[in-house]
Amino acid sequence: MIYTVYFLLLFTPTANAQQTSRLVSLELKNEKLSAALKQIEKMGGKNILFAYEETENYHVTASIRKQTQDEAIRTVLKGKPFNCIERTDYFVIQRKGKDGKTTQVRGTIYGDRNEPLAYANVILLAAADSAFITGCVTAEDGSFILPGNNEKKHLLKVTYIGYQPLTLPCQPENDIHLQPDAQMLKEVTVTASRPLMERKNGAFVANVAGTPLSMLGSASDMIGHLPFVTGSDGNYTVIGRGKPEIYINGRKVRDTSELNQLQANEILSAEIVTTPGARYSSNVSSVIRLRTIRKRGQGLSANAYADYTQGHSAKGKQGASLNYRTGGLDIFVKGHFNESDTYSTSHTQLQLNTSSEWKSISDNVNRAHDANFNGEVGFNYEPDDHQSFGIRYVPKTGLSDQELYSQGETVMLRDGEEVDRLTSDSHGRKHTNWNHTVNGYYNGTFGKWNIDFNADYLYGRSGGGQKVDNNGETMPHPTVK
Repeated sequence: MIYTVYFLLLFTPTANAQQTSRLVSLELKNEKLSAALKQIEKMGGKNILFAYEETENYHVTASIRKQTQDEAIRTVLKGKPFNCIERTDYFVIQRKGKDGKTTQVRGTIYGDRNEPLAYANVILLAAADSAFITGCVTAEDGSFILPGNNEKKHLLKVTYIGYQPLTLPCQPENDIHLQPDAQMLKEVTVTASRPLMERKNGAFVANVAGTPLSMLGSASDMIGHLPFVTGSDGNYTVIGRGKPEIYINGRKVRDTSELNQLQANEILSAEIVTTPGARYSSNVSSVIRLRTIRKRGQGLSANAYADYTQGHSAKGKQGASLNYRTGGLDIFVKGHFNESDTYSTSHTQLQLNTSSEWKSISDNVNRAHDANFNGEVGFNYEPDDHQSFGIRYVPKTGLSDQELYSQGETVMLRDGEEVDRLTSDSHGRKHTNWNHTVNGYYNGTFGKWNIDFNADYLYGRSGGGQKVDNNGETMPHPTVK
């Protein structure tokens, strides 16, 4: 059983400090260089790009008093084999080679008409396993600089809304031309008077309405295509900053499934905050703030949607809403249905060399079926452009038991000869009873001051059981509630 209450009240000056460079004061005693750079990034308000593996073995002892971010960075790098280059939106820490020169990856991203693309995502990956190393977005002239390592092979992955993603071998100098996504660009005309990205008050604002972002289905689909952002289905990462907090019209999103119910064409803009200030908790590394289109008009309205995707398995979602609006008041009732089948396979090989060569080979197939319903009832009120508040109640339940199936086989070999074989077959079942969520929020700006209030109440109960069969021997697991 889950019984949780969240309560948060913030009363802080608005982010004027985001608009100008903040001064840094730090006492560092034998601190890892990587940790020192992250602290300076947090206090200074501008991203610092560097490779962790190259800085982890260096330590810093320094006293920093009211220095600019650039001065603080150079203080901690003093006497170490690194240089710092400042870009408009970030700093790049580059390691010097044996000849004293820095190693770096630089280049420019172009569109199909040879125009430079600003705010394209550029991610540096390890060639061996495609593991994330570092990343950035391009400047207004389409250029980028990343810390490099000439001793290892890398890949560059480039994404930009309206263009096909591209992954290619990384070179010290890279001129990259993206090919347009013809279907998406045919659907939406982007006018020069409404740029895709803008820099405002120290944050990056993506204009969603009237751009290709509005054609990406739900908010969950759209967020993964934002500059600085990677990921999908509620699991997002802001490049170099980790998992973000997400807000809709000033209200914090506690359940990411809510993003599936908000359509991208209902969103006006998305603000990406890469260096959150005092307005947020100290453990918040990044923030995405969605602002929906303020719907005008009076009286009663209704809306319905349906979405279906088919791959190896099918996923479907449907919903309907009823709204009554008068002035800045919006009273709503909504219902959403989701049903999905998932299917995945995995193949794993492990090898251990001792007096004999041992090898383990595993193959697994996983399937699942899930169906649920959640509703919403409440109101939002916007007396003006500077204030909004509301209350919403969300009931949620499973329409049927969630079914989980798994089949697998593992073969053990010693010096190429089979010594053991294990087969497994498991069936899991989970039932979700009614869960209840109540949220109240208020967001207001008064000159230099901002009030950001969110309070949540959550209650839920669920149960489930599992049965596992290993080589014909059944091992039932008790039901858990």
